Amino acid sequence: MIGKKRDDKLILSEHGRWINKLRDSANLHEQRLRMLERRASTLEAHTAMLMRAFNKLDIELASIVEDLAKLNTKLETLSERINNRSTKARD
Repeated sequence: MIGKKRDDKLILSEHGRWINKLRDSANLHEQRLRMLERRASTLEAHTAMLMRAFNKLDIELASIVEDLAKLNTKLETLSERINNRSTKARD
């Protein structure tokens, strides 16, 4: 009977140690999870900021391409006028 009580106490104390280890491990995983959530949140914020910047750059690039097309058209027109004038001057 005395041995059984002692064995029961040993088993309970071992279970208590296991529970403490599990609790410590769970707390550590919870801390790591919170840290990962913060990092993911920061990454999402930075990604959103980069997407806004990309969209602005895309709009600007489209505007520049349009302006270059207009300038190219003007240069072609000027080039044709110069060629026409030089052709008329030769005649």
